[in-house]
Amino acid sequence: MNAKYEYSGWSDGEIRAHYRDALDKAGAIKILCDLTLLAEEEIRVILGDAADVVPAKKKEPKKRFFYDYTDARKFYDAGLTDTQISEKTGIDLRSIWHWRKKEGLPKNERGGKKSGWHTETGFARHI
Repeated sequence: MNAKYEYSGWSDGEIRAHYRDALDKAGAIKILCDLTLLAEEEIRVILGDAADVVPAKKKEPKKRFFYDYTDARKFYDAGLTDTQISEKTGIDLRSIWHWRKKEGLPKNERGGKKSGWHTETGFARHI
């Protein structure tokens, strides 16, 4: 153990092993400071070249897609199902479903009938 850091209770080897096994290197230095009661500079001296922390990669934000639902609405009005609309427009099925729910549109059944749609009045009804 290095005499300069004896008061920490951790050997240089233990500090290096903890750092080496850590997934988050920058976070490991902060944790080592808390555990050993040593300053960050002292921890970096013990770690030597290993303490040259490479910044962690930033997580890329989830890609969001914004679709033009004009064609989807035309296909919906023609009586196509969500799956058929998805296939014809190239918009994924889940997005079609969310769009239809947001618009308050009942699903089209196979054969062009609208589920829960009152054909005489043209108003949606709950079944």
